[in-house]
Amino acid sequence: MEELKDKKRSVMPIKDFISYGYLQEVNRTFFHPLGLALSINYDDGENDSATLTILDCRDEEPPIIYGFKDRTAEEIVIARDKAVRVSEDMISRKNLRYKLLGFEIEGVPNYVIIK
Repeated sequence: MEELKDKKRSVMPIKDFISYGYLQEVNRTFFHPLGLALSINYDDGENDSATLTILDCRDEEPPIIYGFKDRTAEEIVIARDKAVRVSEDMISRKNLRYKLLGFEIEGVPNYVIIK
């Protein structure tokens, strides 16, 4: 895996990250259940610069959600399409990661989940 450390990686434009659905899904499936939200403010100009903010909503009642029940049908279709796109991407990459690495998510050494 040493060869991956020196590999030059491309940069995804912020606009693409948002429009593809990654921001929605990382919030919906990871940050929101923790009471947090990732917010991205970006300049769509030449630099594609962005400011990332983590909103701390852990003490809010009710907990943070997207509130799809209050969205228009068009907004729901867009959100669903993003969720499907990211889910399909996850499945494809999961299979590739298992094939190449033997795991989907890298484990942390000496970490045991206590329930």
